[in-house]
Amino acid sequence: THSYLTYDLFYDPALTQRMDTQASLSTLKCTYKTFSVNENEKVFDLPIYGYVYAGQNVRAADYRNNNDTQVNLLYAFSQDRQPSAEDVLAAQSKPSSNSLNVTANYENSCNLISASDLNFGQINDLSQAVTGAAAVALSCPLNTSWKVSLDQGMNYDGATRRMRKGADYIAYELYRDAQHSQLWNNSGASQGAGNNGAQSIRIYGKAGPSPAAVPAGEYRDTVTVTLTY
Repeated sequence: THSYLTYDLFYDPALTQRMDTQASLSTLKCTYKTFSVNENEKVFDLPIYGYVYAGQNVRAADYRNNNDTQVNLLYAFSQDRQPSAEDVLAAQSKPSSNSLNVTANYENSCNLISASDLNFGQINDLSQAVTGAAAVALSCPLNTSWKVSLDQGMNYDGATRRMRKGADYIAYELYRDAQHSQLWNNSGASQGAGNNGAQSIRIYGKAGPSPAAVPAGEYRDTVTVTLTY
């Protein structure tokens, strides 16, 4: 399927004077050049300014309009005064024309916007499981495949993630689902496709149950979130 990137061309860098597809008195803007007495020809540039509109729901890709944009140069000459737009339009039966390439590259780039903290809150009894949740926000271009992976944290013991306070630990795990059946570890990842907007992914945590008693205090761990695409 085709994907199109909408743009417009303008006479001025402030992008207030749009170039219409059909020249008319309401849109035509004239540029005046003076030729000296002994000057048979003159080379000069007529700048064209392009603008790609924001908020377009397109996939990441190279966009090209090769030789499809026809450029017509309308002109009129007078030794007495500067020709008006009316003069220019009236003088043109066979305007000079050429074609223009318009290209753009919408990069396949994603952004990891944020990752909220997962707080199990105040735990009074680890003989029962305690749950919590966090979220990761990301944005990717339309249809760009992405994966979000989590490492094992700073206190992994080879079997489970752990929160730490001094020499004491509380084991916990992270999951991709609210039922805590899909473990989110180095071998697993949350996967999806971009939609050009912000997307939120939930992270579900569970600590306990644990038969071992641990000293009271604040237990912490740091998990690295990685977005690949």
